[in-house]
Amino acid sequence: ITVVGGGEIGFYTCQALEKLRRNGLTLKLIEKDAGRARWLAENLPYTLVIHGDGTNVDLLDHENIGGTDAFIATTGHDETNIMAALLANRLGVGEVIIRLEREEYAPVAEAAGIHATVVPRLIMASTILKLLQGDRLLDITFLKRGKATVLEAMVFQGAPVTRKPLKSVGFPKNALIGMIIRENETIIPKGKDQVMPGDRVVVFSLEEAVPKVRKALGL
Repeated sequence: ITVVGGGEIGFYTCQALEKLRRNGLTLKLIEKDAGRARWLAENLPYTLVIHGDGTNVDLLDHENIGGTDAFIATTGHDETNIMAALLANRLGVGEVIIRLEREEYAPVAEAAGIHATVVPRLIMASTILKLLQGDRLLDITFLKRGKATVLEAMVFQGAPVTRKPLKSVGFPKNALIGMIIRENETIIPKGKDQVMPGDRVVVFSLEEAVPKVRKALGL
């Protein structure tokens, strides 16, 4: 996974993803400011921090961004994020997610083939709180203003989400399974993929969809 932008959002996104490194997940973070890049390298021990411009196609090509499973642009500039995402799409990245400050840009991003956008009310906050619910709900990240969450959960036998492929299972509209962790494999799922008992899943969800998400996961 490659992240562009080492501000608050990019930093905490990488910090959360570093916990998945044991599943073969590798992380790169591209940051334009040299001083900030040094700080990030010191504080993200399992992330390769690259000092450079995330909209520089030569840099992206040199870092083999086309071979990454997911590309996340989190800078504070919408135009930069859209441009970086367009380049990532052109290089063949499977999943592209960007941060947008202006909601009116969302249709533009969608038309350009960018798979998901995150507007300010969904931005990741600095505190990641770990909650335990038996051995099912493994981790939950609260997002700014309490409007959204990212949760990691263990899926057990009989959970509704295991009954059909994702495109047919009726998962809540305002939620997305962003990652499936199966034994030593990390999967960025598509509609044809199916969650299996024993999988761990990472779910991005708006606040109002969380109860339905928990039900679908058998929590």
